[in-house]
Amino acid sequence: MLTDADRETLRRCLEVAIAGHLFEEPEFHTLFGLHRVEVAEILARWPQIDMSDAQVNHAIHSTIVNLLGYPHGEDVKTLVGASEQDLSGILERWRAADADELRTVGAVPPGQSG
Repeated sequence: MLTDADRETLRRCLEVAIAGHLFEEPEFHTLFGLHRVEVAEILARWPQIDMSDAQVNHAIHSTIVNLLGYPHGEDVKTLVGASEQDLSGILERWRAADADELRTVGAVPPGQSG
């Protein structure tokens, strides 16, 4: 089950990913499968998002995986406030969460406004 701290770490990960210095513009779409502006739009709606939405799901997964594997020489803990081990655990809990949990804990259910 995702905790509030997990969700805050996910938010910080998205924030770091769109900031620009880790993932250069020409590489961003290739690495994430989304454009930086699409990830920024998800972050702008936080926490009123449905984490089970395909685009949100993809953005979160790509962000964590790329933070864990791509920015060589960067200290992930300094960037997002969580160690690589912590991020791996959050990724496991996030992957294990069912759609109902992703819609209801810290997010607005589909079809409702914040």
